[in-house]
Amino acid sequence: MKRWVALLLILMLSAMTLGSVHAENVAAASDGLSLYIGEGDVLWEVGQDQPVGETIVSAIYAADSLYAVYATSVELIEDHDREEALYLVDLSGTEPVVEEICGEAVASAWSQSDGLLYYVCYDEPDTLYSYDPVLFTNNRLIQAGGAITALRMSADGLLATVGQEELLYVPVVKLLAAPVFSHQGYTLQAGVGFETLLDAQGNLFLRRQGGESTFQLGTGVTVSRIAGSFIYYLTGREVGMELMAYNTETGAFSQMCYLEQDMLPQLAVGQAAICLMDDALNLYAYQLLTGSLTQIGTAPQEAVLPVVRMVADTALVYDDAAEPGQRFVQAIPLTLDAQQTGPQEEVVPAPEEEEVPAPAATPKATPKPTVKPTATPAPEARTLSKGMRGDDVQAMQAALKKHGYLSGAADGIFGSATQTALLYLQGDLGQSETGKASVALQERLQKGNVPDYEKYVALSKGDEGIRVQDLQTRLRTLGYMTVNAGGHYQTATTAAVKRFQKQMGYKQTGNITVSQMRALFKSSCPECTEYYTLSKGDSSPAVKRLNKRLKQLGYFSGTAGESFGKATVAAIEKFQSYNGLRATGECDANLQSMIYSPNAKHYQPITPDPTPAPSWNQPTAKQLKTMRTWMNKHFGAKWGDKKVANKIQEQLSELGYLDWGYQSGVYDKATWEAVKSFQLHDLGDPSDADGIADKATLKALFS
Repeated sequence: MKRWVALLLILMLSAMTLGSVHAENVAAASDGLSLYIGEGDVLWEVGQDQPVGETIVSAIYAADSLYAVYATSVELIEDHDREEALYLVDLSGTEPVVEEICGEAVASAWSQSDGLLYYVCYDEPDTLYSYDPVLFTNNRLIQAGGAITALRMSADGLLATVGQEELLYVPVVKLLAAPVFSHQGYTLQAGVGFETLLDAQGNLFLRRQGGESTFQLGTGVTVSRIAGSFIYYLTGREVGMELMAYNTETGAFSQMCYLEQDMLPQLAVGQAAICLMDDALNLYAYQLLTGSLTQIGTAPQEAVLPVVRMVADTALVYDDAAEPGQRFVQAIPLTLDAQQTGPQEEVVPAPEEEEVPAPAATPKATPKPTVKPTATPAPEARTLSKGMRGDDVQAMQAALKKHGYLSGAADGIFGSATQTALLYLQGDLGQSETGKASVALQERLQKGNVPDYEKYVALSKGDEGIRVQDLQTRLRTLGYMTVNAGGHYQTATTAAVKRFQKQMGYKQTGNITVSQMRALFKSSCPECTEYYTLSKGDSSPAVKRLNKRLKQLGYFSGTAGESFGKATVAAIEKFQSYNGLRATGECDANLQSMIYSPNAKHYQPITPDPTPAPSWNQPTAKQLKTMRTWMNKHFGAKWGDKKVANKIQEQLSELGYLDWGYQSGVYDKATWEAVKSFQLHDLGDPSDADGIADKATLKALFS
C-alpha cells in the first residue's frame, strides 16, 4: 500500500507541474497503423520485427498510415529546464522519411481536433508555432508578452503558460486571452468538445467546451482516460476499487467491474480492452465486449515507476524512472474472447443542468450480477466522422472494404484509416474531400453505386486532393520537388513531374499517366539526379542531401535534416564567401555542382594559437628573391617586388583572405597575415604557416 501511495503522488505531481503529455503518449494506434515505443525506446510497428527508426523516442503525438509525429528523448540543459526535438516520419513511400520539425522545443502539445502540433522553440521562447503534418508546413502564430513555459490542450483549445498565467490561444484573432475557466491545479485531459479535470483530492469533473462550470463524475478517483466519447476511471472504495465509465453523449454511468485488489493509478484503453495494474504489478485486461477480467501477466519487480499503455490490442509496460533507451519493459498481446455478455451496468441519468454539481452514483461494494441491456430502437441515420463507433460505422467499413478502399478490419471504430479511405472515395467521386460520410454517401455505398478503388490514376495540372498529396509526397521523397504544395497540382508539381519524366526518358508533358505513376512508386525508382534551385523554406530529401554534403565539407553545423532553414542559409553563405562568390543564401544548379564536386573546398577554420603571436617581420631579401624567381618562371615576365606583392594580394583577395581590391604594392602585415591564414587552411600543417610566400605556398596559391 505504501508503494501505491508513493506512485500516486509521483504521477499526480508530475502531471500537475509539467503539464506535459509525455507520460501518457507512448503509443498511437489507428485502424490502419499501430506504432509504439518498443525495445530500445525507438519506434516500432505492431507485428514487425524491425524498428521504424533508430532515434530514442519519448512521445508519439499522432500516427496514421501516412505519417507519425513524435518527440525525441528529453534532455536536461544547464541554462533551461527541458529540451526535445520534434520530428515527422513520412510513411507514404516504400521507406520511412524523417523530417525535423523543431530541433530544440521547450514546450509542445498535440491538438486532436485540428490535427496540429503546437510548439515553442528554445531560441524564440515567446513565439508560438504550429506544424501541419498533412501539408508539411510550419506556421508562426503569435508572439506572447513573455516566455511560454508550457502548453496543454483543453476542450476550448490550446492553453499556454506565460509567466504565472495560463492563457487560451484564440486562432481566429491570433491572440492569447484569459480562458473562461481556470484549469490551474487540475490534471487535464481533453476530448472532442469536453474535458476531464482531476484535482489532488481525487475529485473528477467533466467540463463541456465553453462551459464556465463543471459536473462531478466521482470521488476517490486515482486515474482517468478518455476514449472517443467515453470517460473511463478508477475509483477507490473502503474495500477494493471499481472501474467506471461515463458516456458523454448519453449521460449514462456504467460500472464496468469490481476489483478486490488495490490498483495502481494505471489505466490504458485499447480498441477492445482496458489494461490495469495492481500494487503487486500484476496486469489485467478488461474486455469491453464480454465484460470479463483476466490476468495477462506481471511486470518485473525491478520497475521503479511502472506505467502501462496499450496500442491496438497489445499491452505495453514501461519504467518511467529508467534512463532513456531503457524505459520499455515488455509487450503483451491480448487474446480476446468472441462471446458477448455485456458489462455490469448501472445507468444513472446525467443532470440536465451542469451548473449543479451532482456526485456520481456510488454502487455497492459487492459485485452486481450481469445485466443484459434491453433492446433499444435503431438509431437514426447520421453523418459519420472520425472518433465515432457503432453498427453504422461497421456497415460503412464493410462497404469500403468490398470496393477496395479499406484494408483494415471492419471493427465499427471510425479511425484514421477509415477517414483516409473516405477521402479517396470522395476524390474518385468528384466530391469535396471531407473525410466524413454523409447519409447520402453511406446509402450510395450500400447500394454499390461507387467505383472500385484503383491504386494509380492519371493526374494533371489543376487536380487536387489526397491522390495529388500522394504524388507530391513521393516526388519529395525521391528529391524531384521540395515545396509543400498541399495537394494542389500547380506549377511546382508540374515542374517536378517534368524532372521525373526527363530522367525516365518520357515525354515532358508535366501531366502524369497511370503507367508513369506505377514507375514512380516502384521501390526501384531512381532518385532525382538533376540539380535545381533550392531556397529557404524548402523541405525534402534533396535538401537533406545538400545539408549532409555541406556538413561533410565543414560549412554546416547541427543536425542535417530535410529543412532548408537558417542553418542551411548560413552554410550556403559561408560556402559562397569562402569560394569568392556573392553570399545570397540560395543554392541554384551551378552552385550545387560546385558543392558536390570532388574538388569542392573543405572549410578549415583558423584555430587560435594559445601562445602569444610572433611579432611580424617583413620578408628578407632572400625570401623576396624567391618570390620574384618563381613568378618569372611561371608567368614568363620580369617581376619586381611591387608587382609581386600586388599579384599575391590580388590572388588572396580573389580567395577571400584579403579585402576585395586590396593593392598596397608592399608585402605588408596585412599580406603576411592573409598568407598565414591561407597556409593554415590549404597547406594543412600549422608548422608551415609562417606568413611567407615560399615556393610551396605560391604553387598552392596560384594552382
